[in-house]
Amino acid sequence: MKKKAHNVRDRLKNKAPKIAEGTNKAYSDPAYSRRTYSVSEARENFASLLSAVEQGEDVDIVKHGKPIATITPPQPVAKKKHTVPPPGYLEKQGWKINIADDFDAIPEGFKDYI
Repeated sequence: MKKKAHNVRDRLKNKAPKIAEGTNKAYSDPAYSRRTYSVSEARENFASLLSAVEQGEDVDIVKHGKPIATITPPQPVAKKKHTVPPPGYLEKQGWKINIADDFDAIPEGFKDYI
């Protein structure tokens, strides 16, 4: 059984968290703040894996000790703020708006509907 690195520097040298040998349980490595599952564990515990991702955790899936996939929660998308342009903005942009003089006049035949 390999020894686990006890300090952060030794963990960071490896770059990818490893699954402890001789166990089938996923563990959380505080240096990476993510869970690590083998492929078979991910298949068996897929619902709990997704609930961990839903709560904001990153999850690594490894095969023979090498990372093959990372599942991360989606990044929030900033909503685009729609604003009303200030008066005169369209004229400055070269637009000209013409409104007909009889714009509010009621067309013939529609006076009965008022």
